[in-house]
Amino acid sequence: MGIVDFDVLTAEPKQTLSNICQFLEIDDYAFDFDNVEQLTTEDDRAFGFSSELHSIRQKIEHIPYQHQIVLKDMASEYEHLSKFWKRYL
Repeated sequence: MGIVDFDVLTAEPKQTLSNICQFLEIDDYAFDFDNVEQLTTEDDRAFGFSSELHSIRQKIEHIPYQHQIVLKDMASEYEHLSKFWKRYL
C-alpha cells in the first residue's frame, strides 16, 4: 500500500507522481500540472459544508492549510489524525 501526503503532492507534484509510477511499476507520464480537469463532482451541503469543498483547482500548487476554516470545531480532531498518519509517511 502506498500513502501520499497531500502537502507533498501539491508542493512537489512531479517528483511525487514519479514516485507513484515507480511504486506501481508503470512508466512515468508527462502530467500537465497547470491544466487539471475535474471529472467528478460532490455536493457536501447535506453535511453542513460548502458545495466547493471538493472542487479541484485547475493548477496543482501548494496552498497552506485551511482546515480550521472548513472544519471549524472539528479542526482539533483533524490535527490529531494528521499527526497519527505522518508517523507512517
